[in-house]
Amino acid sequence: MTLEGDEGEEAREIALVMIDKSGYFDLINSEQDPRVAYIGGSVYPNLPPRARDFASNLHYLFRSSVVLHEDAGDAEREVLSRWSSHCLDVATAYALGGPEGSPPAPPWLVDCDAALKNTLRERYPDVDEVSVSCSFERRLHAWSIPADKKIRISAVTREYLRTLNLIFWNAIQATAFGERAEFDYRGGWDAIRESRDRIGDAMLPYLASPYRRLDLSLFPVWRAASVDAYSMAVRWTMVQLTFMLAHEYAHILLHAGHVAGNRDLEKEADYFAYRVIASDSFPGKSNLVVDWPSIDWYFRMLAMQSSIGRLLNDCSADWQQDVIRRRGLEIHSMANFLGVRRGVLALDSLVSVTHVAALQHFVRDLGEDGVRGRVGDFLASRTKGG
Repeated sequence: MTLEGDEGEEAREIALVMIDKSGYFDLINSEQDPRVAYIGGSVYPNLPPRARDFASNLHYLFRSSVVLHEDAGDAEREVLSRWSSHCLDVATAYALGGPEGSPPAPPWLVDCDAALKNTLRERYPDVDEVSVSCSFERRLHAWSIPADKKIRISAVTREYLRTLNLIFWNAIQATAFGERAEFDYRGGWDAIRESRDRIGDAMLPYLASPYRRLDLSLFPVWRAASVDAYSMAVRWTMVQLTFMLAHEYAHILLHAGHVAGNRDLEKEADYFAYRVIASDSFPGKSNLVVDWPSIDWYFRMLAMQSSIGRLLNDCSADWQQDVIRRRGLEIHSMANFLGVRRGVLALDSLVSVTHVAALQHFVRDLGEDGVRGRVGDFLASRTKGG
């Protein structure tokens, strides 16, 4: 199938259908070999486990390029349904060992890596020797091999982050944070508390998926409350991904020969990434005061994911996650160093803190048995072969 539209806009609206040009939209939105058509529905359920895992992850990635507005009707739902079926066909073809093997790196990774290299090249001439590639695992993760000058990131990371950011920005609109100058702090916090179960139920499967065999093809397709909410989700996701990749560049350019996992080196890599994002030569610096809290939000999500992972692996809960949270808190001292206005930072951070606090209270109130039960219920309702 082919969806028509203008080229060049990263996130744009066609009626009530939004298209993400940074994902795999252009790869999938082309005339395909007719032999590929309809194999998803007939072949996908019978794929071997590993091949089905691969197809499931690819289907999730491909399908995520099209998002509906909350006000979308039957016509738009039909568009998404046809698109999802087409994506499943292509994902299944890749899983069967198509002629091209795995899909190429998505546009967001190519563009982000090019921007980082352009920013770093003057000071680090050997930056072009670093190769960046993607995997297709269900992970919120990037890693590097300094000795080989290689960086890897899961393509699923980007769609996880974008989904979590979209749930977050939808919640902002639903709780009157949209117009900060008119925000009712008491009413806004009450609204967040009232909606926390909905937000928690929405995010919990994504945070749990690295620890359980969940079929991403069966995850819900989240809608956008508005074009602005979707655009902010895409924008924040790109800032978070840039931070992740810049952090790994630091390990290659600064830490070759050092033992991995050293806390001081991790802190140095974080500061390196902050400086890259804030540098005059890096695209988007003028929007830093708006985008800066996205990194704090990223670390808070990592902490929540780690806490949930411990519970699902039958370990005692660690709600503090001090090591991860301490890395996130460094953002405030770094913001001072880079001259980010504290008033704007504090107000934007409030948005993140209040929603994550609600999510943390939701998970803690569930308790260890409750978290395992909720994930088990989700797994039972959307399990492979089910």
